[in-house]
Amino acid sequence: MKVENKLPKELFWVEPRWSYIPRLRTEMAEIKQILMRVWVWLRIVLIAILLTVLLARWAKRAMPDLEFDWAAQLALSIATVFIGLFCFIGLLWLIPPFVFVNRRGVSRLHGGTFWRRRAEIRRIIIDTTDPAHPRFSIEAADNKPFECGLGGKVSAAALASFLRETLPELTVEEKK
Repeated sequence: MKVENKLPKELFWVEPRWSYIPRLRTEMAEIKQILMRVWVWLRIVLIAILLTVLLARWAKRAMPDLEFDWAAQLALSIATVFIGLFCFIGLLWLIPPFVFVNRRGVSRLHGGTFWRRRAEIRRIIIDTTDPAHPRFSIEAADNKPFECGLGGKVSAAALASFLRETLPELTVEEKK
């Protein structure tokens, strides 16, 4: 009789707001500093205008009967870029990150993917000293921190058990 392992292949949870909002505020402050630089936007708009003028001249020569309002469409496309940027920033605030733990490592999905591969991980810490705000931290070879809150879907004990079974070569430390 074959006994099956009842552990899931992957654990995941939604990172709580108390965990990701402070990090997101810091990231948004950095992005705001970049976005506030007028020269960055001026270069983007000037390149778009230059490309539009070149494309319009080529199209006019290739198709002399073409009627197309290039200026209005250029303005619409620039406005669309800004609207898309603000929608993306809004989605970052409204949709929390997802954290996945599996045999390949740990990942956080939030407007992009952040991976800690199994080979990079040196130690995993599950900190439940504050029961209202349990934390999951990873120490890695490159010293880039990975820290997030544990969501209500997964308990600290279940996560520790899963990590010890799935990633047995790693040190899993539980702070209580």
